[in-house]
Amino acid sequence: MRVCLAEEAAQHAASMPAVQSVKGTEPALQLLLLPFASTYQLPRYASVPEYLDPSHCRVCLQSVLSGDLERHLRDDCLGCSEQQYRRFVLRLTLAAWPQSISPQTLRSCLAAFKGEFCDAKYQQGACASCCRLKRKNKLRRVVFPAPSCDAAPDWLPWTDAEWQKHKGLWYAQIDKILNIDLYLERFFRVSERTAAAAREVMAFDAESGVTSSFSNRFAAEVWSRRVHRWSENLRRDIMQDSVASVADDSKRFRTLMVGQIGNEV
Repeated sequence: MRVCLAEEAAQHAASMPAVQSVKGTEPALQLLLLPFASTYQLPRYASVPEYLDPSHCRVCLQSVLSGDLERHLRDDCLGCSEQQYRRFVLRLTLAAWPQSISPQTLRSCLAAFKGEFCDAKYQQGACASCCRLKRKNKLRRVVFPAPSCDAAPDWLPWTDAEWQKHKGLWYAQIDKILNIDLYLERFFRVSERTAAAAREVMAFDAESGVTSSFSNRFAAEVWSRRVHRWSENLRRDIMQDSVASVADDSKRFRTLMVGQIGNEV
């Protein structure tokens, strides 16, 4: 009997799914923090509505440029990462809770709101890689280094070793996105439309076997000339607004206005 029970228990245990291990680093658990019992306290905001840059370090209250918090923490402040800083500040805030909202905090929030809802933030520009209008503050101009350059560009989140390994493939992909000849074919289908216009004229030739949507040859020829003129004007305009590829002088790239954080390129 004991043998049977042991076998049944072993089979039941084997059929059970593995117990999930919780490491504490899961995104859903990042807000599950305990108060930090320490004599250290975060600097208090002023009791009067003095101006404070909305983008500031909570530990030293110094202004920090957007995207520069990691460097500030590492070199000028705590000597830690942004994730460690966030955990440290949240735990100290929980330990000091509840606290009244200071007038300086309110003014800082209003300054941040005003800074985000201004006309300059809503000016639009065209992205060279996705051909869509985007807010200019979401776009950035980039400089492509020469293929012989060993250092990765500062706007590309790659190490120098990754750049040296993948830069050949990277330039090939960039050529598919920004090359004006491929751009004209992909988005305007220039060759396809000029060929279709030529078939409209060929339809009036004897034994062509092609049906035209025009009632006579003259109308088809007028349409064909218009399509070719459109193609020439389009190519001329995009050529004037292009730059030479740093990888190959024979190729032309559209003006480089590419989305930031690597969204597009």
